[in-house]
Amino acid sequence: MLCATVITTLYAGSINAGEPGRLLHGWPFAATLLAILGTHELGHYLLARRNSVRSTLPLFIPGPPLVGTFGAVIRMRSAVRDRSVLLRIGAAGPLAGAVVAVPLLAVGLALSSIEPDAAGTQFMLGDSLLIKYLTDAILGTPPAGYTVYLHPVAFAGWIGLFVTNLNLFPAGQLDGGHVVYGVLGKHHAKISRLTFVGLALWGVFGDPAFVSVWHLLLGTLVCAAALALALQPAGKVAAARRLRRIYLIAAAAFVVAAMFGESFSSTNNWVVWSMIVAMVRLDHPSTVDLQRPPNLRNKLLAAACLVLFVLTFIPTPFEITG
Repeated sequence: MLCATVITTLYAGSINAGEPGRLLHGWPFAATLLAILGTHELGHYLLARRNSVRSTLPLFIPGPPLVGTFGAVIRMRSAVRDRSVLLRIGAAGPLAGAVVAVPLLAVGLALSSIEPDAAGTQFMLGDSLLIKYLTDAILGTPPAGYTVYLHPVAFAGWIGLFVTNLNLFPAGQLDGGHVVYGVLGKHHAKISRLTFVGLALWGVFGDPAFVSVWHLLLGTLVCAAALALALQPAGKVAAARRLRRIYLIAAAAFVVAAMFGESFSSTNNWVVWSMIVAMVRLDHPSTVDLQRPPNLRNKLLAAACLVLFVLTFIPTPFEITG
């Protein structure tokens, strides 16, 4: 899987470098992105090993030509001792990945350029507070009619920080979900469900671009199914599975209808992320010792994750203009 991901990211890098298919030209993008993703997952792995939690090595997943990968994952194969251990393992990945991503993004921005806007349709990337600050500090604010054209290293850094932010959402068994469970224990379920419903609502109605009553009705169905799934009692597993299946079908139908109906807005992509949150489940398995609270050092780690989430959050990650 790693070898396949190296090839797919090299191919994606060659496209970003303007040399499609010439894999060696894609190495700056591929090396940057794999360094960020690899460091992120190794952070989880090493902290798990340090705390006697059995886990797999990072599994890299090949992806489509635009980015070349769907990221990487590890699986914990033994119970976690207490909430503090879970918090440290969950926080290690995003914090380690950010330590690598931020300087690489800065290098990539120094290699980027400000050029006049191109004519026709453009695929625009959104800014987080951190990316905006680094861009202005390194390149300056682009004048009207000009746009920052990212070097492949900068684009890989942007993807790395975006993936970091997605993982920090306080839902299910995402990294942010581990951190929230470590800090708040049983209250994790409420926050996870609120996050899930918020993503669905924002994805459907945050920037509405409906062209027909059909899209509006389908979007309303998506939000109603999300609310029903979030309110489903955790103990009723079979009912939760049925509701999750209904939600995933409704959300997929909404995304497809919006895209082919030429009404896909700049926030509809959050519906896709809410589907991923639903697939990895909203609840969190319990640690062996649920009662022992995290100490001050671990709470500071959680606070660092919250700051990183705020700094890397992109309200509108992708937008098509022109």
